[in-house]
Amino acid sequence: FKLHGNECFFVSEDKTDLLDWDESRHRCISMGSDLAQPQDMVDFVAYIEESYPESKSTIWLGATDKDVEQEWYWVSGEPVPPAMWKPWPANQPSGDGNCMEV
Repeated sequence: FKLHGNECFFVSEDKTDLLDWDESRHRCISMGSDLAQPQDMVDFVAYIEESYPESKSTIWLGATDKDVEQEWYWVSGEPVPPAMWKPWPANQPSGDGNCMEV
């Protein structure tokens, strides 16, 4: 885990250990945490680019629209605020089906 502000993040740098969203969430839960729910996406993306410049793997976030398409909710149950995506207007939440990634 790496501390960033008042949040801790874990990004596996093992290029052979590629997990889908469900597997990643289970791994996080087994480590006593959950998938990331960054509140400032600009800061989070900058942090990831700076801290993991060689990373080519998917970084799963703790949000899904599995219940209703394009209605994104954090794994905590809170809605993902649409304002988080203003810096990327043509790139709304993306992911593998119903799961958010960066």
